[in-house]
Amino acid sequence: TTSYTVLVVAGSCSYTGNSTVTVIPTPVIQVNGASICLGDAVTLSASGATNGYTWNPGNLNGNSVTVSPSVTTTYIVSSANGACPSTATTQITVNTKPVLNLTPTDVLICPGTTVTYSATGASIYEWYVNGNYFIGNPLSVSPTKTSTITLIGSNGGCSTTSVTMVNVSDVVASFKPESNYVDYPGSLSFTNTSTCASTIFWDFGNGQTSTNSVVSTYYEFPGKYLTALVAQN
Repeated sequence: TTSYTVLVVAGSCSYTGNSTVTVIPTPVIQVNGASICLGDAVTLSASGATNGYTWNPGNLNGNSVTVSPSVTTTYIVSSANGACPSTATTQITVNTKPVLNLTPTDVLICPGTTVTYSATGASIYEWYVNGNYFIGNPLSVSPTKTSTITLIGSNGGCSTTSVTMVNVSDVVASFKPESNYVDYPGSLSFTNTSTCASTIFWDFGNGQTSTNSVVSTYYEFPGKYLTALVAQN
């Protein structure tokens, strides 16, 4: 702020006048930038001015605004100190999330069988299996029970999660023979007592087979016969 004095002389007369010029400083607006993942939101904040703030694109008002651009966007914020306007710019960089392709998915295995999972679409692969953490690609596991396989794939700061199941069969094959011997020629009955089986197959060792749960087979000649039951689900 500066005061000015003017002197006017006319003949033997003189006059003086005073004037004050007030200089209002142009505000220097401070604003934050950010890098986000597609679909995320970020809060932009500005400071340094006194007359409030307007943000564009969007014509948003306030010293803090929340935005969620779908592409990398430059925001302009404007404000003023009294009659002196000022602007500032900031850029929000939008990064895409990785698109994961995971194979295999939702498999059915026998207990202890090894399954190898492979994924594409990211640069870093992190796995969680029954609370255990693994990093890298591919991943081989040999679960003894049905398990959830969780994959987190990331590219820089953005990540995507993919979940699949490995179903471990709990089928148990068992049967009960009518007796451990039979007079020949003669027949012997067998009863399937397997659990969690959807199909069964008998081989009685005498050339006869069956898929029934309760079955009788005929032994024509003396000897020892091996009876086998295959249960599946």
